Amino acid sequence: MLVLMFKNTLFLACLLSLSATVWAQKNIIKTRAIYLPGENPTYSFGLGYERKILDNLTVQLLYNTSRFTPGFDASTTESKGLVPEVRYYFGKKENFRKKPFIGVFVEAYKFKEFGGMPQYNPDYYWVETNGNMTSVGVLIGKNNSIGKRFLIDIYIGVRYKFINGTNSFKRYSGEYFYRTHKESMPAARFGLNLGYLF
Repeated sequence: MLVLMFKNTLFLACLLSLSATVWAQKNIIKTRAIYLPGENPTYSFGLGYERKILDNLTVQLLYNTSRFTPGFDASTTESKGLVPEVRYYFGKKENFRKKPFIGVFVEAYKFKEFGGMPQYNPDYYWVETNGNMTSVGVLIGKNNSIGKRFLIDIYIGVRYKFINGTNSFKRYSGEYFYRTHKESMPAARFGLNLGYLF
């Protein structure tokens, strides 16, 4: 029994070593974390994985969550979502942790807005908005290496957002009612991530 366990452990170790060799320098784990304390704390956290599938082509998936209050008497927005992306890296032999790139992405978020000083009238006031936001876009950026394994991924781009939500209102008598909210608009996308290459 002990010999069988040793053989299985040895086989697993060899398999992991082989897979690490095959995957070497083709994967990036990415993260971003920002926190600003205060009466209305703001934070942004992201975690993602990028995989090299061809010499100049990668695919990645990011998970983002954030909470943002733009200023005094402004409503707070909380969101969570996924961002799949395909990137094309320019250059031939250079390691892709140093390359510029162009990317195409899709975003899919659930969001909630509340608080602040929203529109109201003598009969009712706004309580919150819950909804979904999807967008498609393109960006450019560059990976900047830090040592042999770490990099900073910096990007900027444009997107077109489609928002579909439900506004919740409360009458001063205590009764709630709801209205759908739909809009679409162009917007920017920019940011940075810290990555670990393996």
